[in-house]
Amino acid sequence: YWGTIAPWPEAREVLPVLQARVPLAIATNCSIVLGRKAAQLAGVPFKAVVTPEEAGFYNPRPEPYQRALPLLGTAPA
Repeated sequence: YWGTIAPWPEAREVLPVLQARVPLAIATNCSIVLGRKAAQLAGVPFKAVVTPEEAGFYNPRPEPYQRALPLLGTAPA
């Protein structure tokens, strides 16, 4: 299934523009394996991919996002 899925059409155009300005991360509700696979399909490298298995909680709880912040080298502000 994941081999047949593609990112939204605009993702491959928008993500490189964003990546030139800020580090990118994903906080997903997928498993570690599926979260990493989905990130690879986006076509740009993400500085962090955080899953509920790693954060201990699912989105929209703050823990996945809080776990991504130090990986990005940034503060919540």
